[in-house]
This record gives sequence, C-alpha cells and structure tokens, in this order.
Amino acid sequence: MRFSHLFSLVLLTATFPVGALADDSTDLYVSGKIIPGSCELGLGNRGHFNFGRHSTDQLNPEGMTLLGTQETEFTIRCTGPTKIEFALYDNQEDTAVALPLRSYEGVTLTSDLASVGLGRSPDGSKIGAYMVELKKESFTDAGAPIGVLYQGSVADRWMPATTNARFFPTQRLFSFGSVEPDAVSDISGTLRVSVGVAHDQGMLVNDEIEMDGDSTILLFYY
Repeated sequence: MRFSHLFSLVLLTATFPVGALADDSTDLYVSGKIIPGSCELGLGNRGHFNFGRHSTDQLNPEGMTLLGTQETEFTIRCTGPTKIEFALYDNQEDTAVALPLRSYEGVTLTSDLASVGLGRSPDGSKIGAYMVELKKESFTDAGAPIGVLYQGSVADRWMPATTNARFFPTQRLFSFGSVEPDAVSDISGTLRVSVGVAHDQGMLVNDEIEMDGDSTILLFYY
C-alpha cells in the first residue's frame, strides 16, 4: 500500500537595500505524519444474543429444536472511503452440528459449512449450532443502497450475494459493491442469528446446560 502527500514550499522574493548584510541565520524544519484511514465494525448490543431459558420438555428428542432468530444492527464506519473485507471465525469450531437452519429467505441448508458451534454439555455432547447471515437488502453506504458481495476463497472472484448471505466460518469473505469491492465509508444493515439445539447428539440434561456460542467477525481494510 502506498500513501503520498505533497508539501509545497513557497519561495517569497524580496528586495533588500544595497549594503544590507546577513548577520545571523536559523533553520526551518517541516514535519508531519501520514497515517492510513481506519475502520471500526460494530454490532448492536455489543454482539450479545441471549435466547433465554428453555425447558427440556420443549426439545425434540430425535432431532433439532429451533430456538428462534434474533436480529441486530451491523455497522462499519471508516474515516474515509475504504475498501473492506470481513469474515467470521468460529471459536467453538469443533462443537458445530450440521442442522437444517432456515435463512430469512426460506432457504434451508443442512451443512456444517454454515454451522457455528454452541459448545458442549457437561457430558461432552455437542449442544447444537447457530447460523449467522446478512440481510442483504438492508445494507446502505452513507444512506444509499449497496450490494453485498462474497468470495469463497482468496482465489475465487467476487460474486453478488443474490440468494446467499450466510457466513461460512473461515471459508467465506464478504464485502460491498456491485462487481468488485467498492470503497465505502458508512455501512449500515442487519445481521441475523438463528439457533438450533440438537438433542439427538446424545446430550444428557440432568442439570442446566449453558449454550456457549463464541465467534469473531474479523474486518480487513486496505
């Protein structure tokens, strides 16, 4: 990345009377710093999603029990127009279960690709999974609608997220634009989380079980 800045020194001409002599001098120094722009990612309620308490009587003993969905504001604020990319990383990756979680568009994906882990019960069983997605029609940049882009890997080309704005932990990058990432400054939209419990993983419910979904959205800008 290269940054450039131009300092202009203006030379002032003057006429000195004949006979004027320079008896002293001083040095002039020009200093300053050129710093890159910065961006900050924000989530409503600091990214906390509390799905409350649920009795075992409400759980399907042979499959998934959907605990519901929640939405929150997703923002990216930059000090100036900046190209960005972001991805989700699952800090409970080894606890994810492939569940048929339904997107806000009604698409069901039974795959561990979009499943983010909820931790383990005291007996070591997997609790379930949650899915994180962007409601793509909700996004704006400085108030103007903007498209959501995704990239399967660094080698892939960017694609418009026409029907799929789900995070695939560590495998999918997102950005904003029409064909390639645009330089953005004030992104705002909605992030949605869906949670499912998998009772068929052998989980024993003899005491309270704490769901412990923990993931990180990492923002890159350039």
